Amino acid sequence: MDGIWQAILGFISGVVVAWVSALIAHSLQVMREHRNRLRQQEFEIYMMLLELNGLYFWYTASEVHREPVKPELRAKARDISWRILDKLRQADEMEDGDELIHVLLSEDFESAVKRSDAMEALTKRIGERINPRYNAKIKELRAYPNNPELLGFLCAAAFGIGTAAWVGNPRHGL
Repeated sequence: MDGIWQAILGFISGVVVAWVSALIAHSLQVMREHRNRLRQQEFEIYMMLLELNGLYFWYTASEVHREPVKPELRAKARDISWRILDKLRQADEMEDGDELIHVLLSEDFESAVKRSDAMEALTKRIGERINPRYNAKIKELRAYPNNPELLGFLCAAAFGIGTAAWVGNPRHGL
């Protein structure tokens, strides 16, 4: 009779261990999926913020020249801002969410230049968190004056040439 009880106890403990293991594995999987989804949303926000930060150059240029901002530029900036805010609602746990809302919506900024500076600092900080290897490589390339790799990258980006590897390479004549 003792053997039957030991077998039943062994079976029940095996079932409990398997159930607890499955519960832990499921919890870890859900947390990993949530973290990956948040990272993806943060990256999308970062990319839109980069685009908006680039548009703000024209805002600051208009302010310096005391000219009104073009309506199509204003509409595009407003559209990007609202898309960022919509994405931020999905990524509510984003580390810099409060500051991002402040930079996009606050009327506290005295000028477009000040808002642009705040946006630039925020973009840089988010980028360092989201793309640490990319930022480290760019800093490394900037450390060398007249760096042909960086020059090639910048020329390719400025002139829309296929890839940065083509620019500055004597084999390609560019």
